[in-house]
Amino acid sequence: MLLKKLNRLLSIVVFLFLFAAVAFAQDVITLKNGVNIKASVQEIGTDEVKYKNWDNQNGPNFTLKKSEIFCIVYANGSVNNFSELPPFANPVPLNNVQNEECTLSFCNLSAACSDATFRMSWEDAMKNAPVGYRLPTIAELQCMIKTLKTSGGLFQIEYWSCEESGTKKAYSVSTNDCEKEKNKKDELFSVRYVKK
Repeated sequence: MLLKKLNRLLSIVVFLFLFAAVAFAQDVITLKNGVNIKASVQEIGTDEVKYKNWDNQNGPNFTLKKSEIFCIVYANGSVNNFSELPPFANPVPLNNVQNEECTLSFCNLSAACSDATFRMSWEDAMKNAPVGYRLPTIAELQCMIKTLKTSGGLFQIEYWSCEESGTKKAYSVSTNDCEKEKNKKDELFSVRYVKK
């Protein structure tokens, strides 16, 4: 009798575990620039991949060129490789901001929907901002991190702000603790542009 109850309890636990794993499973698209996108892949075409953001599966489809994608890890664990190159091996032009027409509105500002395509020095980030965009202030970055971190909208660790600390250093903000840090301007950090 005790053995039957234990077997039944074990069956229930296994069922709940498998249900939870399926309920939270998602596809992860890894771009060549190292960015991971939590997604639900909708279609893989000849030259592009269509997906929905995992956090908004009733929202619009987004499209990526296959040439931008390193691999996709599907919810079931299978992997689809699109490139032999590891992430960051094939950067795209500095001023390319994905989904440039797409902006997020929060903290009284509008930000690009995704990071710049690869990490860059502070000076490169300042001079290569797309038309109509700029680096955020420290306060704007802190608000952006607090807002986007909960939704999975930020993927990197350290982001440049537009604020300098003398001629050789500038401030970045960490997604770990939302604190500002002084760094040499030639260090490479992530960039999320905001609209002017």
